[in-house]
Amino acid sequence: MPESTPLRLVDPEAERGDTIPLERRRSMRRRVAQHVTAVLRSDEVPEGGGRIGSMHLRDMSQTGIGAFSPRFLPLETEVTLFFPPHGSERGFDLHGKVVRCEHDEDGYDVGIQITGLPQMNVA
Repeated sequence: MPESTPLRLVDPEAERGDTIPLERRRSMRRRVAQHVTAVLRSDEVPEGGGRIGSMHLRDMSQTGIGAFSPRFLPLETEVTLFFPPHGSERGFDLHGKVVRCEHDEDGYDVGIQITGLPQMNVA
């Protein structure tokens, strides 16, 4: 009879679990790697150059966007993302609001809930 492997205790602190314990996505997420211009529309963001910035998109679905931002974005901040034209495709804008902003090693991991349908840019 083969010798059985002894049981061992696992330290729950040793394993890093999912940062979002309950998956709430309702649509398929796709990986993307694209820079977009973001315009923040919030009273918490000062007027002037602080409202416009760049974001690097990581993933996207029909209901939301995962992105990297070099700066903190307050929750519930309304944002418009400008997608530039690509080849024969026209550019478009998406409207959303910040639902997650967590400090990352180089900046912030941002979750944006899409609140407005794309509006086509005139080329």
